[in-house]
Amino acid sequence: MKAMSMKRVNLSSAVRTMAVMALGLTSLACMPGRAHADVFSYAAERRQIKACVLTCGGAGQENAVPYVFYVMDQRADYRPSGWTFVNPLAGTTITSDIYNRWFLRDKNDPALGANTPFVVGAPLNKGMGAYWEVNLDTISSQDLDQFDIVLLGYTSNNVSFSTDEREKLRHFMDAGGTVWLEDEGGLNFAKGPFLIGLDFSANTAGASTMLTRHHPLVNFPFEISPVEATGIEDANYTHHLHGSSDAVAYGGLGLANPYVVVPLIMNAGSGKAAMISAGDYGAGHLVISSAGVAEGISSHAGGYQAAGEPGNSGAITGTNFGSARSVDMKLAYNMIAWTTSVPTASGNPRRTGAVNEDIGSRLAPKWAAVGPVPNNANSGSGAVMYKGVVFYVDGQNVLHAFDADPITDLDYDGNPDDGIPDFINGKPYDQIWNVDLTKAMTGVKLSTRISTPTVMSVFDVITGRPHDIVGVTAANGVTAFFDAFP
Repeated sequence: MKAMSMKRVNLSSAVRTMAVMALGLTSLACMPGRAHADVFSYAAERRQIKACVLTCGGAGQENAVPYVFYVMDQRADYRPSGWTFVNPLAGTTITSDIYNRWFLRDKNDPALGANTPFVVGAPLNKGMGAYWEVNLDTISSQDLDQFDIVLLGYTSNNVSFSTDEREKLRHFMDAGGTVWLEDEGGLNFAKGPFLIGLDFSANTAGASTMLTRHHPLVNFPFEISPVEATGIEDANYTHHLHGSSDAVAYGGLGLANPYVVVPLIMNAGSGKAAMISAGDYGAGHLVISSAGVAEGISSHAGGYQAAGEPGNSGAITGTNFGSARSVDMKLAYNMIAWTTSVPTASGNPRRTGAVNEDIGSRLAPKWAAVGPVPNNANSGSGAVMYKGVVFYVDGQNVLHAFDADPITDLDYDGNPDDGIPDFINGKPYDQIWNVDLTKAMTGVKLSTRISTPTVMSVFDVITGRPHDIVGVTAANGVTAFFDAFP
C-alpha cells in the first residue's frame, strides 16, 4: 500500500456522487482560471509528485540523469498547475557520506571546491543531485512505497539487480508505483534478468515510429503527434556518450515481453526492437525506454559533466532549464499523469478500490449526459475513465463512450466533436460511440444487470501493435469486448 498520509478515493463512492450531481454521467472540473497545462479538471489544489532517481551497487552507484524531476519541477510552462516534485526521503543537510560519494564520482567537479554551496553541513536542496537520489541497495520496501515514480537511468553495461532489489521494485509496482527504466547509452545486465527478460541491443539508425496514438504516454495530457514521435530519440546525442540501443527480449530475440510491456515507439531502422515500451504491472506501471528521454530533460541544462556520464551530471545542476527537449518533457509528464487512469471499477488490476489522487474543494459540474430513465430496477453501471475517455452503461443497457474533455480532438482531424455529432450542435458533451448491449450480447434484456466496464491494452499478435478493448459482463454470464477506440 502507499503511505497512509496520501488521500484515498473510493471509486464506487465517487461514481455514485457523480451520478447524483448530474442525474446521469458527470465529469468534474475546477472553477474558472485553469492553466493551459492543467492535467486534471479539478487540480486547483497542489499535488506533490513523490519521485526519485534510484542508484544501486550493480550500476556502480552512477547517477547519469540526476536532475530529471528538478527540471520538470522548474518548467512552469509545461508542468501542470498545482504539481510540485519532491523526494520525501531527502535529507536537509549535506553529510560527509553524501559529500564523499559525489567526490568519488568525480573529484574534479567544481562544485566540490572551496566557496561553493556543496560542503558538509550546508543545506541540501533540489538543485543538488544528492537530493533526488535514493539507494536501492539500502532502502526498505516500505520506504520505497512512498514514491509515485522512480527512475533507474544507467549507462553501465554491468548492471545487476539482486533478488531483494527485484522484489522491492515488484512490490513497489504492486502497490501502484511506476518504475521507469531507461538506457542512457550502453546499459545492459551483467547477469540474471530484470523484472522481465530484457536486454538492450545496438539499434540500426532510423526515425522512430509511433505504433498507437491512444496510449496515455503519447496523448494525455500532452498530445504527441506521429511527427513529433520521430524526434523522441535525439539523433545528435550531444550529451549522450555511448550511442543508443533498443529494448529487446532476453537473449536478443524479438520484442521484450509484449504481454507485459506493449511497444509504443519503434525504431524504424531495426524493425524488431522498441525504443519505448510500457505496461501495467500489478496496480502500477512499468516503462522501459532506450530513447534518452530522461537525458533529454536532465542533460541540457548546462551543468558540469561528470566523468563517464552525460551532461549536467555534477553535484549541482545547471540552470538552463529551457533547453530541455519539449517532446521528452511531454512524454515524462504524461508518464506521471498515467497514474490517474482508472481502467476498472475497483481502481486497478489489484482491486484495491483506491487511486493516488488528492481531490480538492470547489468542485463543479463540467458536463453531463443524462441517460434514459432506468426500468426494471436497472440503474446502469458505474463509470470508468481511460486515456481521456469515459465509459459507462446506462439504464437501457447501452454502452457509451464519452470524451472526458469535450473540446479535445481525440482523432486529430481538426474537429473536436469526435464520433457522434453532438458537441458541435450545442450539446455539453461529446459522445464518441455507443452500442446497444441487448442486441450485441446473447440473452441480454433491458432488465439484465451489466457490470461496470473494464478497459485494457492488449498486444495484437496479428498486427504487431497494441490494441485497446472495453469489456462488460452481464448477469447471465455473457462477456463481450468492443474496440475502445474504433
